[in-house]
Parts: sequence; structure tokens; C-alpha cells
Amino acid sequence: MLLFPIDLGRVDAGALHGNSRIEKCPRWIPYELVFAHEKQMKHNYRWTSFSFSRLSPINEVARQGGLSPAQMVAVLNDREFQPMPDAQAVHELNVLVDKWQKKTCAENMKAGNNGMA
Repeated sequence: MLLFPIDLGRVDAGALHGNSRIEKCPRWIPYELVFAHEKQMKHNYRWTSFSFSRLSPINEVARQGGLSPAQMVAVLNDREFQPMPDAQAVHELNVLVDKWQKKTCAENMKAGNNGMA
């Protein structure tokens, strides 16, 4: 499974050390989940500068370190970016990834893949 990075360098340093939710933030999420929202990523971050890159916008963003938890939450919810507290962003990101994993597992079970992606 290919993984897309979550950039914790954009998370408030104080929150990283003082909030247990931040420590549970995924460092990576499945590319498959991100690809389903590529249009929103392009829209939110005006990826016109990537027209000169040989990489897709998602791959270019991954190469540059990924998105912050709050940025990724906006992309995965197909909405404009809105700042939010780091703890809230991490919680929402975990919920979205968990929901996607459960859905993917159920679909694979139904297809006879024993839950494996």
C-alpha cells in the first residue's frame, strides 16, 4: 500500500508535546484515500505551479512533505481549507481514515478478498 505523508511540522509545537491526541496523529495515510479527493486538493491549493512538474499534484505535495492534519481534513471533506485547532484536526483526520478503512475492508470482504486491500 502506498502511503501519503502528513506534515506534523505545520502543527503547533506546543500542541505536539502537550496533547495526547496529537501524538496519535497518523504520520501517513493511504494514497488511495487521497487520490479520491485530488480535485479538491488542486482547488484548495491552486496547484498551477505543478504544471511544470513531471509528477501529479498529489505526488508533488507528497514529495514536499505532505499536508498538515487540518489541510488534509479539508481535502478529505471536499471543502475549502479552514483553520482549526490542532487537536480537532487530528481527531477529525483519525475519524476520516478509520471510516475509510472500515468501508474499504467491508467492500473487500464483500468482494471475497478477505478484507485485504
